Amino acid sequence: MKYFLLFLLLAFYSITFPQTEEAKTKFTEAIKLVDAGKYDEGIKLFEEVQKLDPSSSAPQYEIAYAYYAQKKYDKAIVILEKIKNMPDAEDRYFALLGNAYDLTNDRDKAIETYEAGLKKFPKSGSIYLELGVVKLDEKKYDKALKFFEKGIEVAPTHPSNYYWASILWADTKDRIWALIYGEIFLNLEKNSKRTENISKLMFDVYKDGFEFEDNAIKTHLSNTDDVQSSKIEADKLMNSFKVKGYEFPMALSAVGQNKIDLKSLNEIRTNYLDFYYKEGYDKIFPNIVFKYQKKVKDAGFLEAYNYWILYDGDRKDQAEWQNKNQETWNKFIKWFDKNPMTINENNKFVRQ
Repeated sequence: MKYFLLFLLLAFYSITFPQTEEAKTKFTEAIKLVDAGKYDEGIKLFEEVQKLDPSSSAPQYEIAYAYYAQKKYDKAIVILEKIKNMPDAEDRYFALLGNAYDLTNDRDKAIETYEAGLKKFPKSGSIYLELGVVKLDEKKYDKALKFFEKGIEVAPTHPSNYYWASILWADTKDRIWALIYGEIFLNLEKNSKRTENISKLMFDVYKDGFEFEDNAIKTHLSNTDDVQSSKIEADKLMNSFKVKGYEFPMALSAVGQNKIDLKSLNEIRTNYLDFYYKEGYDKIFPNIVFKYQKKVKDAGFLEAYNYWILYDGDRKDQAEWQNKNQETWNKFIKWFDKNPMTINENNKFVRQ
């Protein structure tokens, strides 16, 4: 699991190249060799790069990663311990080092390494991810969520924390957060196996979250069990985003439906977005997801976007819709590529 997570993590890093052109060329070739599983050849080439640019820690990190990929964790640890405090060191050095310690059954040292990394890189989404994974492995899900959500807060463009937060929230009574984190994740990481997982997860959350019976609609997307506590707490809950801003409007948005499929979910999501803006909830409960949906709708592509988001919920229905609307779909994909969801410190969502 650690190797899988780290592979995904590294895929989103921009590579730090050495300075000289010769070093850059050899560095790039070495990366390709390691990616192809030609570890010895890659390591040899990285060593040549190191001689060309001795002040850079990047070649040594890549050598450590090559050893890590071969499960030679002790060798990786020796290198990473030497370079973790170099001037050009990055947070991923501590993430990889902590993982290596964890895989040598030294979890205490792993956690110590992650914590040391956070002191040096307090906004490291990858280190918070690894701390969350540690708690996930220990089945301490509440603590894992805290780390994943802290990672979202400090590094809002790092996809993996959204991924795990969505999965964990989907297994609670407050599945609303699985939907919101999941949709942000899908916009950050497109066309991966994890994308398929979250698309299917969101569809299933919606499907389980609506109950149609005798012309009545019940929703089960937010936890309202606490309404029987004190009046102050009950009022606070009833006026919260998850209840007032989401649960109740989502039920109203499903009026006229009698089942959940891609067609009805498109209509429900569209109705909810209209309600959200009509009631001024964009001012009361600002949310990057609905802000982006409004942008998509204004461009004329909300239906296509909704079918894209929930693609893996029912591939047959999605394919049928796409075949009937191929021109619209093609235009949407072109627009979508040029107009991604903008996430930064001033435009992000964190549940707290």
